[in-house]
Amino acid sequence: DDYFAQIHGKWSPDGSKILFVSDRVNKESGRPSKYMSVFEMNLSDKTITQLPLFPDSHNLNPAYSGDGSSVYFLSDREGFRDLYQYQFASGKLLQLTHFVTGISGITHYAPAMSVSKSDEILYNLYNNSNYIIYRVNRNEIPDVKEVAASDVDQTAAKLPSMDLGESFVDKLLDNENMVTKAGKMTQEPYKPKFKLDYISNGGLGVSTGRYGTGMAGGVNMLFGDILNHSQMYVGAVLNGEITDFGGQVAYLNSKSRLGWGGSLSHIPYRYLNYGLSYETIMLDDDTFINSIVETYYIYRMFQDQGSFFTYYPFSKVNRLEASTTSSYYSFRLDKYINYYDETGYYYLGYEQQKNLDAGDSFFVQDINLAYVGDDSSFGMTAPMNGYRYRFEAQQSFGELNMTTLSADLRKYFYLKPISIAARGLSYSRLGEGSTNQILPPLYLGYETIVRGYTYNAFQKSIQVDQNSLTPDDLYGSKILTSSLELRFPFTGPERLAAIKSGMFFTDLNLFFDAGMVWGKYFDYNDQTVKDRKFDNSTVLTSTGLSLRLNLFGQLIIEPYYAFPLKLKSGSGVFGVNFVPGW
Repeated sequence: DDYFAQIHGKWSPDGSKILFVSDRVNKESGRPSKYMSVFEMNLSDKTITQLPLFPDSHNLNPAYSGDGSSVYFLSDREGFRDLYQYQFASGKLLQLTHFVTGISGITHYAPAMSVSKSDEILYNLYNNSNYIIYRVNRNEIPDVKEVAASDVDQTAAKLPSMDLGESFVDKLLDNENMVTKAGKMTQEPYKPKFKLDYISNGGLGVSTGRYGTGMAGGVNMLFGDILNHSQMYVGAVLNGEITDFGGQVAYLNSKSRLGWGGSLSHIPYRYLNYGLSYETIMLDDDTFINSIVETYYIYRMFQDQGSFFTYYPFSKVNRLEASTTSSYYSFRLDKYINYYDETGYYYLGYEQQKNLDAGDSFFVQDINLAYVGDDSSFGMTAPMNGYRYRFEAQQSFGELNMTTLSADLRKYFYLKPISIAARGLSYSRLGEGSTNQILPPLYLGYETIVRGYTYNAFQKSIQVDQNSLTPDDLYGSKILTSSLELRFPFTGPERLAAIKSGMFFTDLNLFFDAGMVWGKYFDYNDQTVKDRKFDNSTVLTSTGLSLRLNLFGQLIIEPYYAFPLKLKSGSGVFGVNFVPGW
């Protein structure tokens, strides 16, 4: 704890001493020098001794010999950095190398030499525009030359001056007393201030037509202090009318190990229903028989939410998360009607009905606890090695009174050049709220869960067999799924992929998906609660091939070709996912 620098520390073989490099060589002024040399500390009494090496030179990167009788070090006494040996008993200085370019690291003070217990030396030499590591044993070095400590000539290290005399810069460079002790320093408490760290590309568009005037646009911004103890996210988006405006503000405090934060948000969700019918209508005292009536229902759900969350990491790979959330849901229903004549070619008029009865608003309170682990190594489009897991429990109160339990386990085996990925997922809704009609039931046929069970695939299967599986057979309140993938890096970096590419990062995947769904749920078709027993649940399976493409680090696209094994058509299904590999 002093005024000088200490770098390049190295233990002696018996652990009683430490070699280090310091700028405390300027004994006259007691100030740090522009040169650095080697010192030895005896740990028994903490005495420090400067080794009698080359003065006015940089003597760096010391290392004891295997028996501790001498010290290897690097010095630029001749203008280029070479390898030397100092023998304690005899006091001799031996020059072991004489290179034109010199032994060096990427930076001036970077270590560039290491010695083993058997005096095998590794050193880093800049040669042919590359840094190359060479290996040699001390006994194999020929032409070892003894040199005197006073034999210093750094002419080659100093550029000649254009001034015939001694220039102003030369005088200052040679002045050992340039560095002076700092005066009294004032201390001020650190006061974090938010500064803009990131802002996304923003845009705004306006359109108008028979359904009114609409706008679209959005922006995301991230603010933080210089130490990243506090971060704030602000996002705003508009897609439709003014009522479709959404925004979120979130704050994260990570100053201590126990991180915490909160968020406020207003998120609109918009759904469209379409209907077509033939009716007799009257417009402007005229009657039109069998007119085509085109009806659009725009249903909006607004989620106003406030949340508080905290997390505690037990290590770099696992943590405990907890949160509580209060949500207020409100609704709006608008109806747009267009009238055409019976041929459909002539537009007769339109009608708007806004703010229709869309249902009562309600509150939901959630308490969440999760244990999370992640020791995975991500590849080009998906994890390649390690594991990930999440065990989560959530209790909901208010209009939805239910418990949600989930477990998600993923394991990855990297068998160069391929990876094998396995996943198991369980998700269950328990309690009265699981059959509440305001909450859609769980659906097994999503393409991110079991690939290949698309709407068209069901239609083809029903055409072959009327008793074939339908989407109505895939609803419930409990889901159990598993997936297995063989991942092959196809194009990308040379050390990973089969085909070298600096632009297209892709993985080829062979997959097998399986899942089942059961439990009580509300059926919207007949407005009743149904109970699908575990024994009567169909195990959905599919297999196929997919290609994941990392689109310039912004989006991962997965086109796939799957064979849904539980459908009757027997043909493959093409689909696309827009998510990273699990």
